Amino acid sequence: MFLIYALYKKIPLGYRLGEGIVLGLFLCGIEIFEMVGLQSTTSANTVFLTNLGMLIIPFVAFLMYRKAVKGADIAAILIAILGMYFFGRRYNWF
Repeated sequence: MFLIYALYKKIPLGYRLGEGIVLGLFLCGIEIFEMVGLQSTTSANTVFLTNLGMLIIPFVAFLMYRKAVKGADIAAILIAILGMYFFGRRYNWF
């Protein structure tokens, strides 16, 4: 669908190719860890670990675009980590 859209709008296909490759590699890495986790542990534990991967998005944006990580982003990440910790403790994951 995106290829058809890009061709219709005459967007160069190399537009932000490097960023797309990096983001694709991150997504591929998260998916591989999720598949391996599903084979070796419960689905609840796998989702827990997959969600940890999503918490690094502000730092990836910093590395790729030099966009400053805001205090609100750091606070949200800390709250999410704390919430996952308590959730994991509730179900005796660790």
